[in-house]
Amino acid sequence: MSRFHTPNVAAVYGGYGFDQPQDAKPSDIRAPAIMCHFIREIDGGIEFRSRFWMGYKLMDGKPVLAIPPGESVPADVPYGLAVHNVREYCNLKSLLPEIWAEFKDADPAL
Repeated sequence: MSRFHTPNVAAVYGGYGFDQPQDAKPSDIRAPAIMCHFIREIDGGIEFRSRFWMGYKLMDGKPVLAIPPGESVPADVPYGLAVHNVREYCNLKSLLPEIWAEFKDADPAL
């Protein structure tokens, strides 16, 4: 945590998610994952780096392997995540300037 400050890191966002086929039962989770997005200020903008720990979930604030020993995350899951990220980041590039212009002066407490 001592490295999570400028200039190395301006912000860190993290969370827990999972891969699940559409229209699946809640128990049909194929690949849980922990993720962190690291934002670093650079000349002319920011650098956005993401890290994913696939097959893990958070329990009591600690990473825990969530797939059975000897099992692995299906190969199409990281591929799908990579495709998702490219689409998301490309869309954000066009959406964020407009969102920033609209909300930059808004009260963050609202």
